[in-house]
Amino acid sequence: MITSLDNKKVKQWMKYHQQKYREQDEVFLVEGEHLIQEAYKHQHLKELFIQEGVDFKLDNIKTSIATSKVMKKLSKVQSAQTMIGLCTLPKLPINANHRVFLCDNIQDPGNLGTIIRTALAFSFDAIYCSKDTVDFTNDKVIRATQGALFQIPIKVVDIKKTMLSLKKQGVHVVSCALDENATSFIKPLSKMAFVLGNEGNGISQDIIALSDQTYKIDIQHIDSLNVAITAGIVAHQFKGSDVQ
Repeated sequence: MITSLDNKKVKQWMKYHQQKYREQDEVFLVEGEHLIQEAYKHQHLKELFIQEGVDFKLDNIKTSIATSKVMKKLSKVQSAQTMIGLCTLPKLPINANHRVFLCDNIQDPGNLGTIIRTALAFSFDAIYCSKDTVDFTNDKVIRATQGALFQIPIKVVDIKKTMLSLKKQGVHVVSCALDENATSFIKPLSKMAFVLGNEGNGISQDIIALSDQTYKIDIQHIDSLNVAITAGIVAHQFKGSDVQ
């Protein structure tokens, strides 16, 4: 039974609320039974903290029992969870680039998490995130993915270099932006990458210039859509091979 907030393991796990320690140790925390089960199913669950009195056990997973005070300290949600898991960082190989998203400077964790979940739902092959995009192991991103981050490759990259590399591989790179040269119709091709931009500023002009085409969703009455909504429409319109 872990009762003290000064416990060595509690202090170590508290560090993982900060990105630099997550990156350093290549681990992150997940909260709640659903995310823990997803991490376990995909072999990324390393260790568990369970609140005293909660009947929950997973085979071959080291488990510590803790007081509600300790669990509340470790939790990042308003109504503290009764179970928290320590996960290893997924490093899934990118086996194809038939359908990918390029996330350029996306800042809202909920948006990135929704994009990750949407990409998996429509059989996209991977997600490339710029170095200034919100960290995909951020607790809010993780909750929004609902476990999808354990099933789709996510890679932090230099967006411009990645765009050039993809184009050399025959991938048609499309920026989703309200640019004056944007078109509302693009023929589906076998290999396509879609750039999604910052919530406030959109996609920078130099990235648009590197793209093969600029795409805009045909909308009325409003100027623009939320970036996660845009991702959903694009993903449905240009589905990956598994769901076509």
